[in-house]
Amino acid sequence: MDSFSELLGARHARLYDSAIQDMIELVHSSGALSFTAGEPSIDLMPEQDLRKALFKAFENARELMGYYHDSSGLVELRDWIAEWTKNEGLLPRHLNWENILLTTGSQEGLSLFTEAVIDHGDVVAVENPSYPEAFLAFAKEGASIEAVPIDDEGPSTEALENLASRGHVKFFYTIPCFQNPSGSVTSLERRKEILELAKHYNFLILEDDPYRNLWFEEAPPTSYISLHENDGRVIYLGSFSKVVAPGIRCGWIAAPEWIFKTLHRLRVATTLNLPAILHLGLLEFLQSGGFTGHLEQLRKAYRARRDGLVEALHKHFNKSEFRFEIPKGGFFLWGEAPGLKDSDSFVKFAIQNEGVGVIAGKTFSPYPAKANEGAIRLSFAKVSPEEADEGCKRLKRALSKYMNLTQEGARTNE
Repeated sequence: MDSFSELLGARHARLYDSAIQDMIELVHSSGALSFTAGEPSIDLMPEQDLRKALFKAFENARELMGYYHDSSGLVELRDWIAEWTKNEGLLPRHLNWENILLTTGSQEGLSLFTEAVIDHGDVVAVENPSYPEAFLAFAKEGASIEAVPIDDEGPSTEALENLASRGHVKFFYTIPCFQNPSGSVTSLERRKEILELAKHYNFLILEDDPYRNLWFEEAPPTSYISLHENDGRVIYLGSFSKVVAPGIRCGWIAAPEWIFKTLHRLRVATTLNLPAILHLGLLEFLQSGGFTGHLEQLRKAYRARRDGLVEALHKHFNKSEFRFEIPKGGFFLWGEAPGLKDSDSFVKFAIQNEGVGVIAGKTFSPYPAKANEGAIRLSFAKVSPEEADEGCKRLKRALSKYMNLTQEGARTNE
C-alpha cells in the first residue's frame, strides 16, 4: 500500500532505474538485433574448461559448500590474484593477498567503497561520459557528482584541478583502460599528472579496470595503483566478469590497510560470506594453464568483432552521418550522429521500427539534460561481423527515417 512508502528510509528517494537495463529489456522483448549489452559473448566463455574445474572443486572440497572461514574470500584465489597482478606490474610489491577482498563483481566493489568513504553531500568527480551504474552507487550514498571531460589523453587535468580547487573532492572515479562507454585509454603521463593532483588536493582515486586485458593492438599503460607516485590513495577494482564469465560473479578490490578493514566490515554487514566453492572452481580454471591462451583468444575474437563493426559503419554511413573513433580494446564504440536532436527518442524508434538496439550517449553523462544528443554507444562484444553489417544497415535506415520525421515535424510547427 502507498501509505507504507513513508516508512522507507531517505535513501530510497535517491534511487532510480537503470537506463541501460531498461534498454536491454526492451531489446530482448522486441527481439531486436542488439548493440546494447556491455557483456562478454557466451560463445567465447571457456565453458568446457570451467565445467571441469567446477566439477573438480565440488568433488575435492565439499566442505566449501558451507560458510568459509574468511569473509574476505577464498585465500588461495586472493593469493593467485595478488601474484598475477604483481607479475603483470599492476599491483605494488608491498601489497599481498591480505590486501585483496573478493567481491561479487566490480559493482559490489563500487558499493563497498562508496559506503566506506561517502558522506551525504560529498563531491565525487567522474569522467564524462562514464559508467552510469557507478553514478547510481554514488547517488545512493548522497554524493554530488561532478563531471570531468575526456580528451585524447584521458580525463582533463585542467578540468579536474579546476573542480578540486573550488572545494574538496572526496574521490575521482576513473575507468582508465578502454573506458565504458568511450573506449578511451588514459595515457601514462596523464595518470601521473592526475596522481599529483590527487596528492596536492588530497582526494582518493577509485580505479575501475575490468577491460584491461582486452587490448587489440598493444597493452595499455600500467595501473594507477602500481605507480610510484601513488602514496596509498588509490583503490583498485578488478573483475573476472569480462574475461571468464559474469555469472560466476567474481571481482576484487585491492586496497591498502588504512581502508581494508572498513571494507571487510561492510562486507560482513551486507553479504556476510562468499561462495567459496565457486571461487575454488574459478581458481582451478586459472591454475590449469589455459588462462593466458584464453585471453589471447578473447583479444583475437573481440578485435575481429570490432573490425567487423568498423567496416560496417564505414560501409553504411558517411562521416557527416555518423563519426566515431576506433577503439583499441574493450567492448565499446562511441560515436556521434551530428544532426540527431533527441537520442532517447531515437533509440526507442530504432528498436520499434527497424529492430536494432543501441544506447543513447546521454545515458553515460552525469548531466543528461546537457549531454550531446547525437552521441550513441554501440557494443560489439556479442555481435559477429555479419550481424554488425545487418545491424548497421538497420541503424542507417532508422536514422534516415527518424531525421526525416523530425524535419517534417519541425516544418509543420513553423
